[in-house]
Amino acid sequence: YASASDLSQIPPAAAFAAIPVDRIAINRITLRRLDAGHAIVQQLNGRVNYAEKSLLLSMGEADAQGLQAALFLSESGNCAGRISHAGMEVAQMNCQLMQLESGPVVRGSLQVDLGRLDSQLGIWLSMPEYKLSGSMQAGWKLDLAGGIRQLNFESTFNIDAHLDAIKLSLKGSVTYTGGKGGWVLADDSLARFGDDFRSRLSFAGLSGGFSVEDALSLSLNHGGILQPQDIQFCVMSI
Repeated sequence: YASASDLSQIPPAAAFAAIPVDRIAINRITLRRLDAGHAIVQQLNGRVNYAEKSLLLSMGEADAQGLQAALFLSESGNCAGRISHAGMEVAQMNCQLMQLESGPVVRGSLQVDLGRLDSQLGIWLSMPEYKLSGSMQAGWKLDLAGGIRQLNFESTFNIDAHLDAIKLSLKGSVTYTGGKGGWVLADDSLARFGDDFRSRLSFAGLSGGFSVEDALSLSLNHGGILQPQDIQFCVMSI
């Protein structure tokens, strides 16, 4: 973590130092979702407060049981975000922005309730027909030393989810540097399928890469193993 003498080098501290006032309040921000006839279907009202070298953005529906969201950033580089609905947490993020010798770095953690997130995305976006539930935990590090075009990102994830008749238990990691990345799926990850076709799929040494430079491309490294087990289809069992 940065020392007090390094605090002025942290981007939030530098940005806040450039603001020539001690307090700013924006009391009304409105985000509306309209139907095809331009009638309001959903509306989020928000506000921004800047005081004591900290910035807080909050938005939500008028009903306290509706969708609520908040984002916080302090001069010391502490940041946090939260989305909730009906008093229940949808997603929570905590992070710390630090100034290292190599440049600014953000480290953080994320917890998501996939079922509640899916229900909210279905309101705002056109989503395919499915039902998702479960949870995701992730830790991540973002290196900003090279600027936006040379972002360095690494993350570990743990996902336990139900997608209709599919049950997923996935662990692994993702890395990304300057338009190219890699992924690894842990050997104790599993996928189970139900209903008419039932099976269990396990993994060993499964990894690959991806690129987003021109168009999204995915690759699978040699040597990975996909192993189906306990296959059942109607009266047939393997």
